[in-house]
Amino acid sequence: MLGFGAIGQAIGQLLKAAGFQITGFKRRPAEEESDTLLKSCANRILNDLEDVLRTSDFIVSILLSTSATKYLLTEEKIAVCADKKPVFTNVGRGDVISEQTLLRALDRGYFSKIVLDIFEKEPLPQDSALWTHPGVHLTPHISARCFIDDVADVFFDNLNLFLADKPMNYVMDWVSGY
Repeated sequence: MLGFGAIGQAIGQLLKAAGFQITGFKRRPAEEESDTLLKSCANRILNDLEDVLRTSDFIVSILLSTSATKYLLTEEKIAVCADKKPVFTNVGRGDVISEQTLLRALDRGYFSKIVLDIFEKEPLPQDSALWTHPGVHLTPHISARCFIDDVADVFFDNLNLFLADKPMNYVMDWVSGY
């Protein structure tokens, strides 16, 4: 799992409960945080991207688009996947890996299959080779469902925290992009 924030942890928890061995990639895991994550949503947490890529059967990217993640997955980095040929799934942001890198990864055998819910360019251009490549499965940006009641609950919870002069949930740090 590339990206082990709240969404990655929730996915990891579900997959771990289903019997999958979960490796989480987090650039700066705090030690106490790692202990908690290991108990609930992962078997191990690594900050070495190459190790995660080299040892995974399935790679799920939930990475945000930041200056640190934009085109993070280059062909040179994913070449270490050649032995295991994992299935690559991206439900995070499309600019983590370019369309051309995805296609070359399939053609060169770095990935066995690709599942995409998001794309480098959205909407996906009609002439994109992703539409017709036999190793690609596309979904129409539906990996995350949002319910108005959930949005309202988060808003009112944060309003109450703000009014009580307490830290709010899901606060965006505009400098880091998270």
